[in-house]
Amino acid sequence: MEVSEFSELAEEFVTVRGIASWADDQPSRDRIWTLYRETPPPLGYDPAVFWHSPTNPAFGLLRIDPTRVDVTGLASSPKPRLVWRRQL
Repeated sequence: MEVSEFSELAEEFVTVRGIASWADDQPSRDRIWTLYRETPPPLGYDPAVFWHSPTNPAFGLLRIDPTRVDVTGLASSPKPRLVWRRQL
């Protein structure tokens, strides 16, 4: 799986490649539910608006175990490209 994000503030792209799997155990669901609920906006929010509770079967968590992370600036950026790879 590959996920990319652009930060306008830092003018950088972050791309994460990794192996995806469902994290459907209840302790993980409870931990992430609480994390989102207690994190201030704009990153946090109340997940109950969508799923009512962490036991709702429609509330799913996708875990990504990274194998490579790239951080690159815009083409005009003087910042060096950063690459992390998981050691096998």
